[in-house]
Amino acid sequence: KDGNTITVKRMLEDGYMTIKVKTPCLLTCIKELNNPRYMSVSGVFEAYSKPMSVFDYEALKDDPLIDATAALLVNADTGMVLYEKNADEKRYPASTTKIMTALLAIERLDPETVVTVPKEAVGIEGSSIYLTEGEQITVSDLLYGLMLESGNDAATALAIAAGGTVEDFVRLMNERAAELGLEDTHFSNPHGLSADDHYTTYDLARLTCAALENETFAAIVSCKTKTISDGRRYLSNHNRLLRSYEGCIGVKTGYTLATGRTLVTAAERDG
Repeated sequence: KDGNTITVKRMLEDGYMTIKVKTPCLLTCIKELNNPRYMSVSGVFEAYSKPMSVFDYEALKDDPLIDATAALLVNADTGMVLYEKNADEKRYPASTTKIMTALLAIERLDPETVVTVPKEAVGIEGSSIYLTEGEQITVSDLLYGLMLESGNDAATALAIAAGGTVEDFVRLMNERAAELGLEDTHFSNPHGLSADDHYTTYDLARLTCAALENETFAAIVSCKTKTISDGRRYLSNHNRLLRSYEGCIGVKTGYTLATGRTLVTAAERDG
C-alpha cells in the first residue's frame, strides 16, 4: 500500500508484473483484506488487497492478455466492476444467450419432465446434440445438451416445451431480462444465432450472477462431462477453462461467424 493506492501483482508466464490500483478509501480496503474473491475473464490476478474501484485504465487498456474487443471483470458478490473494456457497447452474444435459455427453462420446467422433440427442433443450424423428431428426452438431459455441447436443437426444444412456441419463449426471455434490470439486452431467439435485434452488453455479467444463484444451473455449467439419453449421448463441456483454470465453475462459451468467439467464465477461490 502506498498513499491512496494498493499494489496488485498480475501473474505472467515468466513472473510477475506489478500494477497499482486506485482506491477512494484505504480504510475500506483494509476491512476487505480477509475476503479476496475474484472472477477473471482473461489472465490471472493475484491481489494482496481487494481493490475497491476499477483498475487503472492507463495501465491495463493496452494489456496484450485482454485482446477481446470487449471485456468485463466483476466481483460476483458485490457487483463491483474491477475492469472493463467497451463493456457498454452492444454485441452479439452468440451461444452465451443460452445462459438465459437455461435459467428460464429451469425456472419453468420440472427437470424430470419428458419432452417429445418437435420437428421445429430438428436440424437447427450450428452446434447440435442431433435430436430426432418424436424422440423423448428429459428436460434435464436437454439442459446438459444445451450448456455442455451448446446444442441449438436442445435450445429450441426447451423453448417450445417452456413457452409453447419459440416466439412466446423469446417474449418470456425479454420479460425476464427486464425483471433482472438488463436494460441494454434484447433476445430474438433461444440459441444465439446472429440477428440484428439480438444483442447484449455488460448485462451479460449481471445475468450470469443471477443464474449462478440457481443451484441447478450452477451444477450443470460446472459439469465437465455427462452421459445422457440412457447412455446414447456423451457430452463434453466446451468450456476448457473448467479443466485448466483453478477454481473455474463455468459458465458458457459461444461462437458464430458474425460474432466471433464469446465467453462468460466464473471462478471461485477460498469459498
